[in-house]
Amino acid sequence: MRTLRKSLADRGQRSAVIVEHLLGLEAVRAASCLLAYESVPGEVETSGLVAWCRSNDVGLVMPEDDELVPDRFDVSVVPGTAFTTTGRRLGQGGGWYDRLLPLRRADAVTIGLAFREQIVV
Repeated sequence: MRTLRKSLADRGQRSAVIVEHLLGLEAVRAASCLLAYESVPGEVETSGLVAWCRSNDVGLVMPEDDELVPDRFDVSVVPGTAFTTTGRRLGQGGGWYDRLLPLRRADAVTIGLAFREQIVV
């Protein structure tokens, strides 16, 4: 799956469409604070999301932030190697999101960003 992601020639264009859709979601537009990630090669590129948060005074928490408080963010935008159609996520193997996400508020929304090819049955 990692090789497949990296082989997508139009990743930048497809990422822009995904982020545009993400920014149209009510949960994202209403959020006062988002957990997001800085993309690495092969992932959906999140620079547009980060820029939108900063230009709209939406709080932005990144995984590397020292004072990460799980109940602070309204929406968690997470990467994944693959996702199922039922919302299960295969991460990179470090377990960081697996440890963090259960600590978020019950009303917080989690959104996995992926290319269509990363969705498996």
